[in-house]
Amino acid sequence: MKKIFFQIQINIVMLLLTSFVFGQQSLKIGDAPTTIDANAVLELQSTTKGLVLPRVATTSAILSPENGLMVYDISTKCVKSYNNGFWSGCLSGGLNQTSNGTAVIFSIDCDSDPVYNGTISLSQGLDGVVQKVTVVVTAVGTYNFLTNIVNGMYFQLSGTFTTTGSQEITLIGYGSPIVAGNFTYTLNSNPGCTFDRITYYMYPNIVLFPTPYFITSVYDVDYLPYTIPSSVATLSASVAATTGTATNELLPLNIQGSLPELGITIKIPYESNGYGTIVPAFTETITIPAAATKEGLVDRQVKLIIAQATFSDFSSGTISAKLIPADNSIINFKQLDIQTGIGFNNLGYLLGTFSIPTSVVGITTPFELRAIAAIPDRSISTTAATATSHSMFYTPIRSATGRTWLNNNLGADYSNVYKSVFSPAQQATSATDYKAFGSLIQWGRNTDGHELTNWSFTNVILGPAVTIPITAVSTTSTTTNGAFIKNANWLNLTDYSLWQGVDGTNNPCPTGYRVPTTAELGAEMTAASILTTATAYNSIFKFTTTNYRNSGDGVFTTTNNTGYYWASEFSGTSGNKYSISSIVQSSTSARGQGFAVRCIKD
Repeated sequence: MKKIFFQIQINIVMLLLTSFVFGQQSLKIGDAPTTIDANAVLELQSTTKGLVLPRVATTSAILSPENGLMVYDISTKCVKSYNNGFWSGCLSGGLNQTSNGTAVIFSIDCDSDPVYNGTISLSQGLDGVVQKVTVVVTAVGTYNFLTNIVNGMYFQLSGTFTTTGSQEITLIGYGSPIVAGNFTYTLNSNPGCTFDRITYYMYPNIVLFPTPYFITSVYDVDYLPYTIPSSVATLSASVAATTGTATNELLPLNIQGSLPELGITIKIPYESNGYGTIVPAFTETITIPAAATKEGLVDRQVKLIIAQATFSDFSSGTISAKLIPADNSIINFKQLDIQTGIGFNNLGYLLGTFSIPTSVVGITTPFELRAIAAIPDRSISTTAATATSHSMFYTPIRSATGRTWLNNNLGADYSNVYKSVFSPAQQATSATDYKAFGSLIQWGRNTDGHELTNWSFTNVILGPAVTIPITAVSTTSTTTNGAFIKNANWLNLTDYSLWQGVDGTNNPCPTGYRVPTTAELGAEMTAASILTTATAYNSIFKFTTTNYRNSGDGVFTTTNNTGYYWASEFSGTSGNKYSISSIVQSSTSARGQGFAVRCIKD
């Protein structure tokens, strides 16, 4: 066949050359070569053969087509022509030019309009998802447009064209998507068209905020003086506080961090900035290296399980997730050293990272599982512990909103190495547990010692940790005198950025933490159903009746019936606060008042 076809090509070339040479105006190939139609420059005649046009993979392969050019398009299985700068639809019936009904179509265009066509996601499926198609009809009749099945989905529409010309129809999506990704669908008509549709893991307007989950695990008998680290946390153990002068402290730090056999339930915050009300179920398992376990013998696996969650459009809140040992047996994590198990960023040691799919195909949001020895006070002493040295350590807790907070108020006795009750993981044992009251800080001030307290069972005993108040207001934003300033506004300047964010000039919280906003405090009150001092104490925060220190005379008010907690915002010359008593409410107070602070991780 190839030889015959080659010979025909040679014959055509020879005939064309002959025509050129002798000026012949017409040419005929095939049967009865001497009988030529007078109107034809080239005539083909055969009862058993036909004309084979050039075959191209797709018309786009021809870079500079001329008007009148004809080819056979392999991709659409039909003949097309190029006219007026455009390729036509199928001119032949390569796929039996049809609408799969009695109607005849000349061309079809698969339009792309993501708003009109809807969004496909694993969480929502094909609910409300369509594909808009524009069809040029040359003969009226019935039609049945159908795509192939891809990723468990297809598009289809049947009906009747009653008029000819350009018309718009809407194919309906059916099925259930299997995996996230970008998929191509092809219509069964001729001419036909293809279109791409993305299947998202979840709706693009849903955003998850899986902040790290911290597990406190520490053993250290020689942890002071504390050296502020310059690198990330490691698993190194038994590091002397000061080389050559290792001396055991009176109270060892001994907290065994673990993941119980039945796991723990946590909350992950989300925001929905539009329509789409479902986050699909998700499960992933990560490996914890043997070196990060107490026994240090074998690797262990931890599983993250997120159940399908449903919520309202344009909303925010949390979804539930569970962390559980993959083999359903308790995992005890390695107990870290204070000097090496915290890190410069107060993030502790990274045990492993889960990768939660987002709305964008191929993109994930990391969710870290971390172990940490403790969280040092921002003003922690790098020398020996004294009554005013701020030698304090806290531990992280995760709230009902999915946020990380300190477990105690700044300056709580349980957090203070100098106190006989020092036990950083311990929280209040009652709403009036004075050992958990903590420091009373003037709004916007740095922790220079003015806030330190020496609580007793009924009141405050004036002693080394409670300085004598002064009346002279400060002329600088950052103070160093360590004295409580008796004035409604301790600062003789208009500086309201002192506690604004983690980088606030006088942020009193540990590195990576800050004073919460009024909204953040309010969100926790709502999520934990905190309505009174009793429900405040029964929450994960173990809020107490902190009392306060009066800005006018520096006197401590110790009625033991109200807890006062500063927020980071201000209103005029006053600071925002939350008070917890028989009711819970937000209000403002003079910035010179001494209230408690509970820090939130940024």
